[in-house]
Amino acid sequence: MFVTGALSGEPISVGDEVSIRDSDQETVTTVESVELHSRPGKTTIMLGADLRSIVAAGTLVQRWD
Repeated sequence: MFVTGALSGEPISVGDEVSIRDSDQETVTTVESVELHSRPGKTTIMLGADLRSIVAAGTLVQRWD
C-alpha cells in the first residue's frame, strides 16, 4: 500500500517504524519503501497491504521514536 503526504521533521528511511493514527486507533508498522519524486512537497511511502482498512485521507503517519 502506497501512502502520499507532506513529510515533516527528519527524513524517513526504509526500515523506520511509524505509527498510523486515526480517530480511534494507533498501529505501529515498518516503512517498506520510500519514493521522493512524487508531487511537489509530498513524499510517498510503502506500508504493508494489511493496513488498507486503517489508512484514509487525513490519517496521520508519524515516525516512531
